[in-house]
Amino acid sequence: MRKHTIRIITAWLVLAGAAVILAGPAFAGLGVAPLKQEISVKPGETTTFYISIINKARGQGDAAQSARLEIMDFEVTEDGGLVFKEPSAGPTSASRWITLGKSEVTLDSGKDERIACTVKVPYSAAGEYYSAIMVTLGPKGRTDAGVGLSLRIASGVFITVLGQTFPKQARIEKCEFIWPTSLTDFYKEGQPAWPQVKGVLRNAGKSRFEGSGTLEIIDARGRPMFRKTLVSKRPLVFGGDSRIFGCSLDKALPAGEYKARVTFDYQSQWAKSCKVSPVTISADQASLLALLVQESAGPTAASAQPAIKISPDKLVARIAAGGNRSLGLSVRNTSRDLVHCTATLVGDGDSSIPEGWIKLAEENFVLDRLQSACLPMAVCVPAEATGTHSGMLVVEAVGAEGEKTQTTVPVELTVAEPR
Repeated sequence: MRKHTIRIITAWLVLAGAAVILAGPAFAGLGVAPLKQEISVKPGETTTFYISIINKARGQGDAAQSARLEIMDFEVTEDGGLVFKEPSAGPTSASRWITLGKSEVTLDSGKDERIACTVKVPYSAAGEYYSAIMVTLGPKGRTDAGVGLSLRIASGVFITVLGQTFPKQARIEKCEFIWPTSLTDFYKEGQPAWPQVKGVLRNAGKSRFEGSGTLEIIDARGRPMFRKTLVSKRPLVFGGDSRIFGCSLDKALPAGEYKARVTFDYQSQWAKSCKVSPVTISADQASLLALLVQESAGPTAASAQPAIKISPDKLVARIAAGGNRSLGLSVRNTSRDLVHCTATLVGDGDSSIPEGWIKLAEENFVLDRLQSACLPMAVCVPAEATGTHSGMLVVEAVGAEGEKTQTTVPVELTVAEPR
């Protein structure tokens, strides 16, 4: 049985130039901490925060590393991509308020430096503002093809100006079903490519929120026929921004008239955003869905595939800073074969649950046919932690012949200041 560990994935890493690299929170031995700053300050006041640069020792003979620091603005595209820009006086930019204690640093192997940064907020400011500290490893390098590139990592700075509270507001702009135009389009690299459902959620207010959505397809008799979580590459949505959330339509449905109900939670204590749209599945589309289901099942019957059912389908918990609590999932083997299961916690965008906050009692376990088990988790939150943090619990089931299925459960922790 393979040993899997809990992994937390951070999403702020970028590479300037023509290529993109995904790595851990250190590059070429250089690390930056923290990758996200949450700062609260009153109008007209000045406060200090810190960013640490670490030259991690990798082995004997490691060289000193130099890095440049600069303030940059950023924006998030509708599909969740990050675009970095020069500092500006935009309505949500904090760049003009931030002063770096240093703009360059050189560290020997194994050394680190803590750099003080100040934020001076104007008296007229209210609401939420954000920028980034971009750390660039110098000097620039070149690929074998001669393409110039520089390695960079950004630490986000999110400033909340106290005093005036802006309510969270959201609006669903559209929900669309994207069907391949021909049978050949249903296969990409020999694998079934499911139709996609995309919903666009717009932040109509001034306060950022973490969005999460659900799609339900309901038949003409009012019966729910399909339900799935809508996910986004970056669920954090800033004021005025729109974000795409989507899922695949991976179930056979008969031809007919349906209603698609999209519901989004945008961290408002008052309401959720909901949109109901008519959907028609033609006879050809129904046939293609049935064919995809058959192809995805492979040469053996679908009942022979390892399958698990997990409840609840989302873990949401509120906990006081410095507190402890327990969470749990029910995992049921719905197949007729023995399955080996592995549970892994991964990050989910900019507000990932930090490593060590959640410990799984069992990362690997075995379920006999039609057997159920409880998967307990212990949550321990540091005293200085606040805010909403999210992640994804991925449970993989492997059958006797090596066939696999995966189930993903969103996890959301809201850490509040102790009373």
